[in-house]
Amino acid sequence: MYIAIDVGGTKTAFAKIDKLDKPTISGKETISTPQTYDEAIVKIYSQIEKFSKWQKVEGISIALPGSVSNEKIELLTNLPDWNHKPLLEDVSKKFKTKVIMRNDAVATARAERYFGLAKNENRYLYCIIGTGFGATYVHRVGDKFLELPLEPEYMIVNSHGTHRNHFHTPGLLGAYATGAVIQEKTGIHSLASLEDSDPIWDEMVQYLGIGLNNLITLFKPPVIIFSGGIIVHRKFLLKLLRMELAKYVEYLPQPNLKITEFGDDASLYGAISLLYELQ
Repeated sequence: MYIAIDVGGTKTAFAKIDKLDKPTISGKETISTPQTYDEAIVKIYSQIEKFSKWQKVEGISIALPGSVSNEKIELLTNLPDWNHKPLLEDVSKKFKTKVIMRNDAVATARAERYFGLAKNENRYLYCIIGTGFGATYVHRVGDKFLELPLEPEYMIVNSHGTHRNHFHTPGLLGAYATGAVIQEKTGIHSLASLEDSDPIWDEMVQYLGIGLNNLITLFKPPVIIFSGGIIVHRKFLLKLLRMELAKYVEYLPQPNLKITEFGDDASLYGAISLLYELQ
C-alpha cells in the first residue's frame, strides 16, 4: 500500500494506492493546508495513519509547489513557514519507509506523460495555475525525458509594476497571474464566487500572455498543458489566452493549448507518478 500527497497553497490532498502495476485511488481525502509547518506535519501524520491502519506503507510520495533541494523544501512562496523544513526526513522517520518529494509541476508533467494528454508527446510545456504559478518543460532525449522545472512566477513582465509577497522586485508575473493575488485584490476568499465577467480575469490573461510568450520563445513547445484550480474551473480563460498569444507569437507556430483531463486531481496523479521511483 502506498500514499500519495499533493500539497497545495490552499488545500492538501491524500490518496491511498493499493498497487502500482495499475494504480487506482482506493481512498482520498482533502484538508485545508495549514500555514505553519508544525501544524501541517501533525495533520500529515494523522492522515497517513488513518489511511494505513494496520497495513504496511511501502512508500510515500509528496508533490508540492516549491523548490526542493537536498531533500528539503527550499522555497515555498505561499507557505513561507514551510521553507527549509525537513518534510521528507520527518515523514520517512515517522513511518520507517521510503519517501520521495518533488516539485508539483515536475510531478504532474510526468503524470500527463504516464497517464494523460502527453502520452504521445516528445516535447511539451506543463503549467499549473492555482494559488501560485509553476511550470515544467519536458523534452525527450533518446529513450529518456529531460524534466526542467521552471519558476515563471518570478519572471518580470512589468518593470514598473507592483510587488508580490516579500519580494522587492516589481512587476513579477506572480503579482498578476495567480489565485493568491486575485484573492488579495478582490478580498474574496473563495474565487468560486467571482464572476467570469470580472475585469480582473482580463488583466490576468494579459500578463499570462506576456509570460507564456516568453516561455514559448525560449522553448518552442508544440503543446502547452494546463492544470490548477484557476484554469480547470475557468475554461473560458483558455480561449482568451489563445487570443492574447496571437498578439505576440508572430514568427513561431502557436502551440496547441490543452487543459488536463485529471481536473482537481492533476497534482495528486503527479504524486502518484513519483511512486514509481521508489520501486
